[in-house]
Amino acid sequence: MDVRPFRIVPRDTVGRRTFESMSSDRNRFVPLPFTIVRKGYDRDEVLNYFDRFDAELRVVAADRDAVAAQVKSLAEQLRDVQAALQSVVAERDRAVAQVRELTARLGGEQTPRSP
Repeated sequence: MDVRPFRIVPRDTVGRRTFESMSSDRNRFVPLPFTIVRKGYDRDEVLNYFDRFDAELRVVAADRDAVAAQVKSLAEQLRDVQAALQSVVAERDRAVAQVRELTARLGGEQTPRSP
């Protein structure tokens, strides 16, 4: 996971503080979703924000776990299908060999008839 630190920029636009990513794009400002209250942010807003973030993170983690279980199940099914396919191909090869053998026997045993 790529975590980039953020630097608070001393820019106040309509009661919203903005932050800037410490990446190469230093001109990109994104507003923070908190109202400035004296020295800092409104505590309730911050707590609510992180509660929502935590809930979303839990949903994403549950989705990830469900997808991982589904991938495991599908991989097992794929292995089963591949094994079944290999047995069908082997059976087909045996049948083709038998047909060729019988065709060769029939071709060698037949004598031409005279009219």
